[in-house]
Amino acid sequence: MSTTKLFCFPYAGGSGVMYNRWRPLLDPSIELQMIEIPGRGRRFADPLVHTLDEMADDLLRQMRGALDGSPFLLFGHSMGALLVYELARRIRAELGLEPAHAFFSGRYPPHYLEIHRYHELPDDEFQQCVARLGGLPDELLANPPVLKLFLNVLRADFAAVETYQHHDTTPLRCDISVLYGEDDVDMAICDPREWARYTTGTCRWHGYPGGHFFIHEHAERIVRLINHQLNAKEVQS
Repeated sequence: MSTTKLFCFPYAGGSGVMYNRWRPLLDPSIELQMIEIPGRGRRFADPLVHTLDEMADDLLRQMRGALDGSPFLLFGHSMGALLVYELARRIRAELGLEPAHAFFSGRYPPHYLEIHRYHELPDDEFQQCVARLGGLPDELLANPPVLKLFLNVLRADFAAVETYQHHDTTPLRCDISVLYGEDDVDMAICDPREWARYTTGTCRWHGYPGGHFFIHEHAERIVRLINHQLNAKEVQS
């Protein structure tokens, strides 16, 4: 049985470990690849990076050995969706490879400029802002040293997203899926269908009940979608 690699990338402040819960749900032919962003997870001791370009370049260096010509999928949520887009561009330009499918979750298209500058706020205001966005679990608030470390990671990620600028207008060639929370206020500024301009392949949209972090509430449905897209691609080939 041939294997298809699945590379997954997290939202701001997150770690690739968040996708471990998908393993038992994935099609047996899908191999989950754990690629970590500097400053978290097993790369906790590595210096943080503060731009999307630095992140994408670092991630591609880690991925090169696994990009051996076998089929692969890319999935990213929020900040991770921007990373998927930038990585797909780099992989095509540098290696001549294209993903079998790319999944963009919880993020408006790259041509929409980020209007917030949360990463420039003083520490107290930044923490209050993150709390309003729903990004501070009670266990973090109860542990100030760990909270400080987490906020440092989050500030670096916010800086990367909030300073990101999209320049290349060359579309991808793979099919893509766009996932979004039907109550996600961040998505209210755009029409998710505008993602279609970023590929010459097919673009499909999938709405889920919930807000920005719908990805946690609907893990089984999302993995079923990934499995379905893989199987549909195999039928077509």
